[in-house]
Amino acid sequence: MDSSIQIKIRNVLSDFKFKNLEEKDFAKSSVYYLTNCADKIYVKANIKKNKIIKISWNGEGCSISFLSSELIARLINKKNVNEAKEILKKLKDFADNDISLPKGDIFDLLGFLKEHPIRKRCLLVAVNSYLLELNKF
Repeated sequence: MDSSIQIKIRNVLSDFKFKNLEEKDFAKSSVYYLTNCADKIYVKANIKKNKIIKISWNGEGCSISFLSSELIARLINKKNVNEAKEILKKLKDFADNDISLPKGDIFDLLGFLKEHPIRKRCLLVAVNSYLLELNKF
């Protein structure tokens, strides 16, 4: 992995801007997890007029599921719900079907998973949590 990508990933992991869903709100959020690993991501969205006003997440898991959760929040915050779902579909296609990701800073940071296919499931935990939440709207 390119050292500049490593530095950017470390910067994201040291500055979670959207990891602010409080434990007391977990019951009102959407959660997705795998039975064969410890990753569990909770997501809550505030939607008005089909636009994401605020999105937050929290959970338990590995650094890749946390990185994915944070990057997805940065990608879809303030977007139209349908646009956000399209972004999530692209990430899911990347993880499930090895489809290339679009170019862009955030997508480039997730691109390293192409070299580590088993870790794509960590990305899917985050993607599926966000999809569950957005499909409520």
